[in-house]
Amino acid sequence: MLLASAVVYAKDLLALYSTWGFMLVRLSVPMFMIATAWAVSRLAGGASPFEALGYKDYVAFVAIGFSLYSLLTATLFDVGERLHRELVQGTLEAILVTPASRFSWLFGNALGSLGVSLLDLVIVLAYYTIIFGSGSLHLKAAPQAAAVLGLGFIGMVGMGLLLGGIIVNLKEPHAFNVMLTPFLMLLSGMMFPVEVLPSPLDTAAELIPLTLTLEAVRSLLLKGGGISSVEGLLIKLAIEAVAYTLAGYMVFKTLEEKARRSGGLTKF
Repeated sequence: MLLASAVVYAKDLLALYSTWGFMLVRLSVPMFMIATAWAVSRLAGGASPFEALGYKDYVAFVAIGFSLYSLLTATLFDVGERLHRELVQGTLEAILVTPASRFSWLFGNALGSLGVSLLDLVIVLAYYTIIFGSGSLHLKAAPQAAAVLGLGFIGMVGMGLLLGGIIVNLKEPHAFNVMLTPFLMLLSGMMFPVEVLPSPLDTAAELIPLTLTLEAVRSLLLKGGGISSVEGLLIKLAIEAVAYTLAGYMVFKTLEEKARRSGGLTKF
């Protein structure tokens, strides 16, 4: 089931990449991220407010944050969108009555997002290096950063399962996503370190796998401390990955049964 879902996702993605318009978007959006990061750094007065936290290049800091936006949307929201699409097409009940693993099906659909996020990160780093040079980046740590993304991906999919179960009952993923996206972007620290958040938002931020993922990736690529410098973050991230996966699966199953009893899987 996992392999079949991943293959279906890959075919859909390849169909999109075969169009010039989609390819143009995929290549131009990272450049927009770099330009936005540069503009924000100028409005913020440069990187000086963040130097005390060890981030000397604010443009690179924001660019890396924006580059993982696709990981946020694909893991948290595309799971719900997938369920919503199957519900509208009238195929959700047929899928959920099978004995196949729900997690494998949804995980396989989201698996491609990891590759897309890695691609976005590579393109952003390439554009940044071309424009500003590689002096602020520790590119030798890129393999470790990719491994951190993989671990963070598991936790994000777990959160996606939890939200997916809610969407099965709400049947309105778009409004739900629009409401949550700015809040999660704020707490994950896409544009600034979560250390500047007031309490208790800084505590809530630590409960989001993307926050820890971004902090670890930035530490590796911008501070160059090596994998040993992020061991504490990786332990927290692993715990959250397991916790969210188990909680997401349990909540999804509970809400699925509720929707099944109420007929929510057959009517939209």
